[in-house]
Amino acid sequence: MLIIYFFFLQFFIPQPQEDSISVSQAVSQAISRSLSLKQQTAYLKAGFYQSLQDVSPDKPTVSFYTEEMLNGPNEIQSVNRWQISQKFEFPLVYLAKINRLDHLSNAMDYELEEMKVGLAFQVRVLYWEVKLRESLLQISREGLEMAESFQKSTEKLFEFGEVSKLQALRAKIEVEKAKSKLFDAQKSLESIQFQFLIVVGDSLKKQLTDSFQNAIPNLKLTDLLRFGETFHPKSKKLESKKLAASELKSAAVFSLFPSISFSYFSQKFTPSDNTSQRFAGGEVSLSFPLWAWLGDRGSIGEKSNVEDALRYEYEYWREIQQKQITSSFKQYEINRTQLLEMQSLLIPASEEGFRLAISKYEKGEIGYLELLDSRSVVLESKELLVTKQFEVMKSYAELLKSIGKIEEEINENK
Repeated sequence: MLIIYFFFLQFFIPQPQEDSISVSQAVSQAISRSLSLKQQTAYLKAGFYQSLQDVSPDKPTVSFYTEEMLNGPNEIQSVNRWQISQKFEFPLVYLAKINRLDHLSNAMDYELEEMKVGLAFQVRVLYWEVKLRESLLQISREGLEMAESFQKSTEKLFEFGEVSKLQALRAKIEVEKAKSKLFDAQKSLESIQFQFLIVVGDSLKKQLTDSFQNAIPNLKLTDLLRFGETFHPKSKKLESKKLAASELKSAAVFSLFPSISFSYFSQKFTPSDNTSQRFAGGEVSLSFPLWAWLGDRGSIGEKSNVEDALRYEYEYWREIQQKQITSSFKQYEINRTQLLEMQSLLIPASEEGFRLAISKYEKGEIGYLELLDSRSVVLESKELLVTKQFEVMKSYAELLKSIGKIEEEINENK
């Protein structure tokens, strides 16, 4: 019965499993679930819909008029009249405002893309920091295993009188230090995992599938500069805002042209000799900018200076962007070069030195302290390696952010 019950538990009851997730999947999930991004989207849309009011003509005016007058000794005559009026600005004003609205819509889309780029950067850094903490935890486990193994061998040597009591105590202290380091590494990993899950909008622990070794591309600065100049959403956002300001200035200039008002009225007198008699008519009026040198001139000057300010902001951003891309690329190349050197020189040398130290220790050629130093060099070298791997991927994430990329593939046709 116990065997059947165990078989039923294993094969018929689903077992909880950790979901796996890559960097690109984490970025996509964070963007789709981010409440902060949805909040900012709602605010931007609210501002866009508010700007629709500038395109709409004035509300039509409908008026009703009635009057009674003495038409004879015993007769009172009433006058009933209704009228509708509508005012329109010069047509080019509406055309400029519609164009401005189109540019503002584009600017809103690009601003959302810019926010997604920032969120993607945050996800990437947290993803690789989780991988860093996992690697450091594994190194701490290796350190504890080494310390426990040395403690056992040292206790045996102490029993045979080949090592001093001080060395035996030192081995025991090294085990406790390794346990403490392992505990700190575990807590650090749990903390960064919690931050990662908050950003990606999840509550279940994830198994991160991407590794450091398979994610270090070789890049060219010229391609990055060209891509950033062409596709960065902030560049497009500022350009759209500049064009929107230009259209608003054009609308202010076109407002110098006459605006036009249309009116239609209908009235009836009662009592009347002819009960079917009605009076109807219309009116067309034009308004001219007689005081343009005051109010209209001020409006045009204001919008012209706003356009200049946005143009300067756009040009300043382009200069800053090139410096940011160049700086991020240089840092990425420095970290990448250092990593390759560490992989080819530091780690093999430290491991070879540790194997040699063990051999000499067993032969009695070196003491216990020299062996501990050699072990520490190996562990520290591994920690330096994974830390440098994280720095490479962090600088890569900063590079993607500087060129405005959400995905990791750099395709100039986008």
